[in-house]
Formats: sequence, structure tokens, C-alpha cells
Amino acid sequence: DLLAGKATNTSNGSKQGFSATTARANVVPNITMKHLLTRFTFEIVPGHDNVDGLIVSEVGVKSLNKGNIIVAYNELTPRDATDLIDWTLNAEGEEMATFMLKERVGDVVNSEGVKTKLTDFTEVELDIDPSLNLEENSKKIGEAMFVKPGETIYPMFITFKFPVHDAVGNIVGYNEKTESLNIEKSDKTAFEVGKSYNLQIKVYGYSDIRVIATLEPWENGGD
Repeated sequence: DLLAGKATNTSNGSKQGFSATTARANVVPNITMKHLLTRFTFEIVPGHDNVDGLIVSEVGVKSLNKGNIIVAYNELTPRDATDLIDWTLNAEGEEMATFMLKERVGDVVNSEGVKTKLTDFTEVELDIDPSLNLEENSKKIGEAMFVKPGETIYPMFITFKFPVHDAVGNIVGYNEKTESLNIEKSDKTAFEVGKSYNLQIKVYGYSDIRVIATLEPWENGGD
């Protein structure tokens, strides 16, 4: 996450920032910090009960990820805190980089008692409880992801593993499939800076795939 704040003008036109003037006047400056990025969270929503046993193995989102934070400038009109990043191309000349969804685990704890260590995303298996409505079987996956604000479309991909069953219903393997899609709002407007969006990914799965293996007996090939 990236945040920034700036001093605001007082009634007499002076800046209410940290200065000798505010110190002599016993003024405690209050600088409001604003988020500079857009935040995504992810949720898998079953669309059919045949997704029972489906595994989500990875999620990736593409976004511009290189820029310069401006901390000093000589413009007459001050920049808003949310307009302090000049986005540039990556060193390779590519506009976008792929962010892989991570998760928070481990024993690294900050001052608020929150674990802060991120690691590779662990596969999530959907386990459908028939006593619940389908959408009540939804699962939040991974940690929050921060991307460049102001875009209307973010390309993403998600990789699934669909279970393959034998004739009596036992899982004998998985078919893997990667789906590419775009993250976009229904009204096609841009994703705003400082806002968090929950991405509900509805999955329907394959039809029930069953495999019957018939073994032929060994043939006598001679001595």
C-alpha cells in the first residue's frame, strides 16, 4: 500500500503543516493520509454444485507497476495527494507486469498483532455443503492486491484443476485449465483511487467426468 498527505490551508492562508509558526502557536497539524492505489480482494463463488472438489491453483492480474512518487514540485496549484505518482513504463518497455495473488502466513507480526509475511498462494479446494445455498459456499482467497488506479480494464487469469472420477466416483486425477478474462465494472467506468473492490469469480466447472479403465490380460509371448 502507498499513502500520502499534505498540509491544508488555514483561514489566514497559511499552511497548517509542521513549521516554527505552528509550533509557536501550539497548533498540532492534522494531515489526512490518502491511499494512492486501487485495492482488489478475491472471492470464488460456486455457480453449480458440480464444482465440488474444484481447485483454484493460481490467480494473476496485470497492471502498470512502475512510477515515481513526487514529493516536491514548483507548480502554483498544489497537487492532490492522489495525484502524486507519475506512472512510467517498465525497464523492459512493457506497460504491464503480472501480479500473482499471494497469501498471508508465517509468524511475522507487526505492532498491531497482524501477521505480515506473504507467501505463494496455496491451492483452494471448493467443498460444497449441500445444506447451504450455493453462494453460501463462497470462499475468500488470498490477500489483497494493489494495482494502479484509473484503469477501466485489468487483464487477469485464473487456473483451475477439475477433478476426474472413476466409474464409482473416486477422484483419479485432475484436468488443469487456465482461463483469461478482464476485470471490468458493469458500467465500464474506471476503478477509482483509494477504493477497494471485491472480485467475485463465479465458477461452473466441467460436467462430471468419469473414466473406466479396462485391463486386458497378459498374452503369452512364448519362452
